[in-house]
Amino acid sequence: MRDFLVQDLISLKPMRMESSYNFGMRCQDTCSILINPLNMLNCIVEEKQIRLLSYDDLALKTFIKGLPFNLQTTIRLRNPNSLEKAMSLV
Repeated sequence: MRDFLVQDLISLKPMRMESSYNFGMRCQDTCSILINPLNMLNCIVEEKQIRLLSYDDLALKTFIKGLPFNLQTTIRLRNPNSLEKAMSLV
């Protein structure tokens, strides 16, 4: 099931007339759905951390990819390290 959620996050696109902020919130919500079950996994802490960082990075990249081209360039040049930071730059 997690693979489907990852695919959902990867393929997430802004809806027609959706603000960048709302699109970012949808990216964040989808990422949260992926992260929540990590606490119930019987795996080592390092593996959980790697997955957490991976999902966060994927959400950030999905958000930037969904922005208009001129905003994509501006945000990439500022090199945000989190989705929240990228959303604050829009």
